[in-house]
Amino acid sequence: DVLGSRGLGDVYKRQALVFMPWVLPEVVVGSLWRWLLNGEKGLINSVLVDYWHVLPEHIQFFSSSLSLISVCMVYIWRTYPYVTIMLSAGMQGIDRGLYEAASIDGCGKIKQFRYVTLPGLKYVLSICSLMAMIWTMNGFGIINILTAGGPGVSSTTLPMVIYKTCLLYTSDAAD
Repeated sequence: DVLGSRGLGDVYKRQALVFMPWVLPEVVVGSLWRWLLNGEKGLINSVLVDYWHVLPEHIQFFSSSLSLISVCMVYIWRTYPYVTIMLSAGMQGIDRGLYEAASIDGCGKIKQFRYVTLPGLKYVLSICSLMAMIWTMNGFGIINILTAGGPGVSSTTLPMVIYKTCLLYTSDAAD
């Protein structure tokens, strides 16, 4: 097995591999996903064409209808390690006795999740949501590499508007 299944060192290797998207620079992440989602020679395109028999002209990850979804997918991939660690830490902070009490009161797994887990993770989820919004607002590099805000303005965000506006006014002022 590639990741290994024995020993403490293997656990650390698995954790490092899972945490990798979080520590990679935006340029690397953007370039990696630009290659993976490439319509002509990308890995995902090849898998869809070769194994699922999807016609290549139907796979346009950077079209105006799919570009924002593609960018969101990359951001989710990039931030899931952080969210996973935060939720894992939050879950450890929930008293097991609350689950036992809910079970005695007749709550099933869904009600335990709704009335014990979610309230216990309220602050963690709030912090994760706030951080995701901040990172998205700062997320210029990945969008610039993947789509440059296009086609048209289909994946343009506030940092892209600021960049394009500053570039436009700076080049006008230089003339």
